[in-house]
Amino acid sequence: MVWLEQASYDLEAAEVSKNSAFYEWACFQAEQSAEKALKAVLVHAGWRPPKMHKLAVLMSYCNNANEEFRKTKFEFRDLEAFTFVSRYPFLVPGENLSPHKFIRLSDAEKCINQAKAFLQKIKALLNV
Repeated sequence: MVWLEQASYDLEAAEVSKNSAFYEWACFQAEQSAEKALKAVLVHAGWRPPKMHKLAVLMSYCNNANEEFRKTKFEFRDLEAFTFVSRYPFLVPGENLSPHKFIRLSDAEKCINQAKAFLQKIKALLNV
């Protein structure tokens, strides 16, 4: 399935970014991995993937598209928090720095771990 394949590549890219100390990109790439995994659920259910990036909204669509998905717990608070903060300066109050200067290794690790859990659970749900 193409969406899951790309989600896997995005997660791999997140690891490379983390290992190269580009923690902001690692966070963003991890979020992208989770987003594409969610879109895989929708495509698997016969839906067209929406052109949106909000994880909470995509989760809601997936709850409607797949009954087993609805029963699965996902943690995505960190992923969602870094969706925009990882890419644009001045989004965090009091931080007049580029994201590269205030996003840390621990942030990247949290995001990557959450994205890994997304991918594992969704692959299991879709039997791939």
